[in-house]
Amino acid sequence: MQYMETLLNILNKTTAYFEKYEVEHARLDAELLLAHVLKCQRMQLYLNFERPMEENTLQELRPLLKRRASREPIQYIIGTTGFMDFELFTDKRALIPRPETEELIELISQDFAQKKAPMTVLDLGTGTGAIACALARLFPECKVVATDISSETLELARKNGEHLNLQDQIDFVESDWFDAVKGSFDLIVSNPPYLSDAELLEVQPELRNFEPERALTSGETGMEAIEILLSQGSKFLNPGGALYLETGCEQESAIQSFSRNLGVEFQLECLPDMNGKQRFVRFVAP
Repeated sequence: MQYMETLLNILNKTTAYFEKYEVEHARLDAELLLAHVLKCQRMQLYLNFERPMEENTLQELRPLLKRRASREPIQYIIGTTGFMDFELFTDKRALIPRPETEELIELISQDFAQKKAPMTVLDLGTGTGAIACALARLFPECKVVATDISSETLELARKNGEHLNLQDQIDFVESDWFDAVKGSFDLIVSNPPYLSDAELLEVQPELRNFEPERALTSGETGMEAIEILLSQGSKFLNPGGALYLETGCEQESAIQSFSRNLGVEFQLECLPDMNGKQRFVRFVAP
């Protein structure tokens, strides 16, 4: 009788294989890929450690393991990622949503808890559509415009909007920041590229080699996109409207310096994330 390795044996070998290639969360990623191939929840693996692994399953698993060992993000391999309380399709067309962006949504939720919900929302550089979808779900009466410079990325965002049944609430518009935007908004939100060219060279291979460069850096200083959003944002805000940005945690002084030279009346604050790093900007129109 031919010997068949158990699920636990394959899991242990995969973990060791990932550790060899310095995959950060080797065991977790091994479990996620195995669960993906077996079409089960990750925790179900623990109930089936002695399950024999058939050769056709291993044949499906092996190329996925090679992709992860090359440091391709697991979200691209699996094709989905969790964000807030929902799931998004994701691939190389867009930046993978991060926990910091979830914190940005929580900040907006807290700020609007005691005042009128926004009726018009603009999400600039929507990527997967994570922010647009989260805000549409948070404010079900609002109308959202979600923009991106890439038509291919907008296709992915639109797919996510349809997947979450939000297609009637979100308009997806191809635009280089504000170029094709019309009207004014109660709320503008963006997670723009904010790494400098030098910082991009230092990030993990998952970001540097696989995620779209245009979503990571906007130029030499990393402030280029932020400056566009701050300098033009007030023109698209309704009275009392607010603009929120996710930024680099070392950019506070540059943002404050730039804002002082704008020559417009507004209230700008740099706000910390859960680790105490200055991560977010809140810009309130008079």
